[in-house]
Amino acid sequence: MLVGRKVDLLFKRQHLEYGCSECGRYADQTKESYDGSFKMVKVLKDMLYNLHNTAPTSVREFIVIEFLMFENKFSLALCDSPMGYVTRITRTRGLFLPEESDDICIKLLPMLKLAYQARLTMERTNEIVRRSASEVEVVSEFISPGFNAGKRKRGNED
Repeated sequence: MLVGRKVDLLFKRQHLEYGCSECGRYADQTKESYDGSFKMVKVLKDMLYNLHNTAPTSVREFIVIEFLMFENKFSLALCDSPMGYVTRITRTRGLFLPEESDDICIKLLPMLKLAYQARLTMERTNEIVRRSASEVEVVSEFISPGFNAGKRKRGNED
């Protein structure tokens, strides 16, 4: 369902997408700003649109997730549409990976908490989509029959 964009990691359940991630080996400001600010916003909006097509009545409850990891910086963005017609992107402040072994417990725990909360958010969005009943729209339009109502002639009956 991803429309025209490639990402480094894609979080899918069945045929729908609930999150994505972009990684960079170095803290290149150009790649970080392009991937984090331009490309990923379009990808997240495409995900929301696809979820909307599946369950249109629940669009205000959907939240899709974006992870950005560049060099030693980790950040998260949430994309939702609380009013149904405007997309909102909420970003967390950047967290930095520990560089010293003494800092692992202090700096890694907030990242793990953030990743776990993002997972729960994606699971909640999946649950909303699965529970949303697709309504079948009945079109009441007259269609003329495409067959002749008269006697049927067979070629072998003489």
